Amino acid sequence: MLRFACFLLLIPLALSAQERLTGNDFDAFTRGQTFYYGYDFEAYGAEEYLDGRRVRWSFLDGECKNGYWYDTPDNLIFLSMKIVQMRHSVGLFSKITTN
Repeated sequence: MLRFACFLLLIPLALSAQERLTGNDFDAFTRGQTFYYGYDFEAYGAEEYLDGRRVRWSFLDGECKNGYWYDTPDNLIFLSMKIVQMRHSVGLFSKITTN
């Protein structure tokens, strides 16, 4: 029982030891790849990762949504081009998209 309790105490330490995937690492892993997503053994969507941190998403219905991603110190952020265009029209995100 004591060994089991010690094991349970070590789990959070092992999980916290994992390093965060950087934007460059994520880009190297995903660029040129297509990932399919599913539930209960049935595909419902796909993401195609392109050059320049661009991504294309489809619900496998024949329509695609283009977007891009960028990294922050804490997260990877995905934006569709529709959101970017909408935010440009009100003056937001101009700093991000002009880099």
